[in-house]
Amino acid sequence: MRILNHALLLFIFAAIMLTACGSNSAETENNTTPTPVATTTPLVTEIVRPSTIPEQTIPVATIDDGMSLRIWTSSEFQALYNSSMLTNAVISTFSETHPDVTLEEGTKSAEGNGGILNYLLYGRDVAPSTLPDVVLLPSKTLRHAVDDGVIVMPDPPPTTTVQADLYPVAGALFTSEDRPIGYPVALSPVPLVVYRNDVFTQTLPSTWNDLIASDTLQLGIDIPSRGARLLLGLYLSQRDLPVDETGKLVWDRETLERVLSILQTARDKDIFPDATLSTNSAEAVWQLLESGQVNALITTSDALFQHVDQLADVRVGPLPGVDGPLRPRLTGWGWTISTLQPQQIDLSADFITVATAPEVIGSWSATTFALPAYKTAFQKWPLVGDPVHTLIDNELARARPFPDHVDAATLSLLQEAVSRVLIVGESPAVAADRIFNR
Repeated sequence: MRILNHALLLFIFAAIMLTACGSNSAETENNTTPTPVATTTPLVTEIVRPSTIPEQTIPVATIDDGMSLRIWTSSEFQALYNSSMLTNAVISTFSETHPDVTLEEGTKSAEGNGGILNYLLYGRDVAPSTLPDVVLLPSKTLRHAVDDGVIVMPDPPPTTTVQADLYPVAGALFTSEDRPIGYPVALSPVPLVVYRNDVFTQTLPSTWNDLIASDTLQLGIDIPSRGARLLLGLYLSQRDLPVDETGKLVWDRETLERVLSILQTARDKDIFPDATLSTNSAEAVWQLLESGQVNALITTSDALFQHVDQLADVRVGPLPGVDGPLRPRLTGWGWTISTLQPQQIDLSADFITVATAPEVIGSWSATTFALPAYKTAFQKWPLVGDPVHTLIDNELARARPFPDHVDAATLSLLQEAVSRVLIVGESPAVAADRIFNR
């Protein structure tokens, strides 16, 4: 049983490496809408299991007589998607084949003082026996953990020839320098546009220029939660966003002004009614749609599923972009083995094999509306065959990673720019200068 679990785990590792190749590049996007990706069942062959870990000084913890496994998940993930439901399902299945293993579950913030990364950085020399064996973290935090040397991936890496079940964006998010850094579980929500089918009898245009030309469109947007990512998505569809040697973002001012001008033109054409510019929550925008004060809105997949009772009255499409549908930029969450103790690594591998099974992730994600990192898991949703499910599957297939170097401060700056252009009427040139010079 353990040999099989290790083989499956290595399959996931190899799938990450294979799918990452198609999503790592940051070139200007091709917005051609692709054909939805068909789900295939992976076939595992020629698996080579890594047998060594890079040599280093590893504090040896005192192990109790009984076997135990400590699992920590991030509190942010718990708040978003009820990770307890996921871990409870995993623990139940895992315990059937490992009845003698005591499982200890904990929840902490991903980063910051008292966070999981902080414990892994400073706890090994102080209290190694209190540290987790397996952690569930955002992909960005996992990348920090690898960079800081607290997560050590096997060497040499596993090799295999398989048909990857991961969405390409998941493979890219959990790969660093062509090496996997974890086992993906879920992806962030996909941005969408929802519009009333009694007002729009045809598909909504896929570009902002064509959208603005509409005589009937009244578009709702919650600027605090959607504005920054809309502006960033429009920018990234036209230009890369590198960092210089000091880690500062290198913006192209002309591109900033051009995409902000799109929003200004939409404002001048009264695409955004006053009611939506004064709202302060995404839920309030949905209420505007219900009351008829707007006939379309910018939303995300998780919010859409929370309003499933309204789906009979609306159509759903990808978010319009500059040259075509805007390509989603997503983050992700995944498991990784955080223990450096050889006697715990095999047990942790068995746990993650259960935790990434399509049946487990599929059932949990369908209940919590978390988008799974695996195509097979998404095919287990009750909505399979529905146009909305097909649309989101297609959007996941063409999504790209959200850039790690765009932090909360940058998003706040972008959100302020959108607010000033849409609400205050500030010129795109001035708003672009404020971002460019920050």
